[in-house]
Amino acid sequence: MNRLILLLVAMAISICGFSQVHFLTERPTMKQVRELENSLNSIFVGIETTRVSENFFPGAVSDRDYYLAEFKRTNDTFFPELFVEYYFNENCPDSTLFSVRHNWDIMNYIENVFDDGHHFKTELQRQDDYLQKYNEIKSQVISLLGNPDKIVEDKNADGHFYRVEWEQENLYALLTLSFSTKLRTLELQRGNAYVGAFNIRFQVNYK
Repeated sequence: MNRLILLLVAMAISICGFSQVHFLTERPTMKQVRELENSLNSIFVGIETTRVSENFFPGAVSDRDYYLAEFKRTNDTFFPELFVEYYFNENCPDSTLFSVRHNWDIMNYIENVFDDGHHFKTELQRQDDYLQKYNEIKSQVISLLGNPDKIVEDKNADGHFYRVEWEQENLYALLTLSFSTKLRTLELQRGNAYVGAFNIRFQVNYK
């Protein structure tokens, strides 16, 4: 019961503020996830089985299937739009959640690098937008979890590559930014394609 109260408090904190994103810093059940996403008018993308890399979340192994439920948030004005991925164990009575990842990624709009490659050129001009969104998210997470345990904010000739980590008793949280300041050339049979990395991710792994 105390954990449920803390979860609801965390939800309430996240709801305050127009530009804030709703993060769950207490492990919810999938029933609570559905209730939250319904309250936000999120679009249910679907449930699928997927495989993840080893230790993608605590105990994850690379040779088994995990359940993934995905929602597209409609209350976040940033582009690329926010997709939230919930990794859970369907075999448990309360569908125990392993991890949740918030994903703003231009690759969600790339089906073919030739037909959709214009997105990379557009995003290349939006450095300030991405940095502002990253800083907003970092500030919000600090308000929820306190100061991070590790910050690496690397800016080099290829772009901005940031990584911020929080290690706590009940969770591990990771915020990353990848923003290319120049496009990379892919030499393909059809011709050259020009690609880059443009994403912000925030992942919470529950212990």
